[in-house]
Amino acid sequence: MKKLYILVFIGLLYPFAGLCPSPTNNQRNSIERAKKQLFFDTIYSKDFTTDLLRDALYYLDIIEPEVVYKQARLETGDFKSDIFIYGNNIFGMKLARSRETTAIGEFQYHARYYHWFLSVMDYKLLQDYYASKGYQMNDYLVFLEQMGYAEDLNYIKKLLDIS
Repeated sequence: MKKLYILVFIGLLYPFAGLCPSPTNNQRNSIERAKKQLFFDTIYSKDFTTDLLRDALYYLDIIEPEVVYKQARLETGDFKSDIFIYGNNIFGMKLARSRETTAIGEFQYHARYYHWFLSVMDYKLLQDYYASKGYQMNDYLVFLEQMGYAEDLNYIKKLLDIS
């Protein structure tokens, strides 16, 4: 009788033993969309972490996210600057005057944001603005120089020095 129970049990588990088909591309896309939506729905209730910043760069389709992450580290002194802490400004951006922005005002002559994620959204708006003006971003460091992102003449070298 025990053998019968064991065989029935194995028969019930057999379909779940890794023999089920893997998810289709549509299913994977649906899962990814759900993750993205969950991220957007919950981000404003979360405090800043570098992992969340990396997720934000990914979900907002930021061009060259690794370079942009380095910019965030450089601009905030590894996320310790007053502009970051009190202004929620991750990129040291000034208040935009000629393009759409998510900023809510200024703090120490820089854009101020309600939440750090809005700073990342504003960076995406900046990228979209320059793309609409015909700037090429396939060599992102050249793009940053051409658009005059930083006042520091050694800005690109400093980005390259960040590991």
